[in-house]
Amino acid sequence: MAKIAVTEEEKEIKTSKVKEVALGLFANRGYHQTTMSDIARAAGVGRGTLYWYFPSKERLFIAALWHKVEQMLAESKALAALNMSPFDKLSLALEKLPRSSAKHGNLLRALFQVWGEESEEMEQQMETAWERLNRQDHSLLTEIIREGIEENGFRPVDPAKAAVTLIAFTDGLLYHGLFGVSQLEPGGVEVARDIILRGLLK
Repeated sequence: MAKIAVTEEEKEIKTSKVKEVALGLFANRGYHQTTMSDIARAAGVGRGTLYWYFPSKERLFIAALWHKVEQMLAESKALAALNMSPFDKLSLALEKLPRSSAKHGNLLRALFQVWGEESEEMEQQMETAWERLNRQDHSLLTEIIREGIEENGFRPVDPAKAAVTLIAFTDGLLYHGLFGVSQLEPGGVEVARDIILRGLLK
């Protein structure tokens, strides 16, 4: 039988790996097609150990969801703390905003596979997680734009409304890339990003 972690550090390392593995399987195989045995095998842990930490696949899905969301929130906060001009920070935010990062693609694919089909608790957890991401990213972009306006570098637009537009832009690019809705020509993303940024300048 696999050894159950006995320290908080061991537990965190082991459960983090399980969450990442589970999210990848949910995204690529489908939530319903993935069993707890599949996850235990892929994560290199015993099935009993897996159930020790996560009593059901639903609880594991919710834990994996929040594990990834907390990573994304931390990355947004790190962007907000950078010491650079509003234009450079906004340019970097549009490029590196966690919600538009390919490394978090498994989360989006997994969410879309279960949205509207699972338990009320799962639906509520997913909605709450996405609301937190939206608030964090909206706050980040709004503050950057407000700072740019105060420094007389950006046009006097409504920062909150401009932030909503930028989030829609990054989400649109992410969905197109993840689900193959359409393919942009090489460099197309950079061109679109530059058009939006230049539109904010005075």
